[in-house]
Amino acid sequence: MESSECRKLKIICLHGIYNNIRVMKYQMDYYEYIFRDVAEFHYVQAEKEHKEVFDKQIQKKFKGDRFYSWMYQDENNSYMQSIIDSTHRVAEYMNQHGPFDGCIGFSQGGFILRCLLKAAEIPFKIAQPLHTPSF
Repeated sequence: MESSECRKLKIICLHGIYNNIRVMKYQMDYYEYIFRDVAEFHYVQAEKEHKEVFDKQIQKKFKGDRFYSWMYQDENNSYMQSIIDSTHRVAEYMNQHGPFDGCIGFSQGGFILRCLLKAAEIPFKIAQPLHTPSF
């Protein structure tokens, strides 16, 4: 029997509030090592930079880094536009680099992924990726 090489699973990863790609890669390091032969992880950076950081230990460990959030309040104290903008950003990434077989989202990143996976059911207009992971 001939052995055929399988393609690696593609997993999209979104960090949480007041975080960044470098922190999430650090947090995912063990999983990347364990699944190195079967999965490749793709990290997407949120757009809104924050000067404050929730976890001072993270700030200390990643001194000099910038930290970001997917959702933030606008001048009307609404999060809606940032949710729409963030889902568009991630959907665009998924459409350019997908299809993806799975997703990992921490905190706000998990919420944004949930919005994308359920886009057809959400009562306001957000972007829809061409292909979403099927679970």
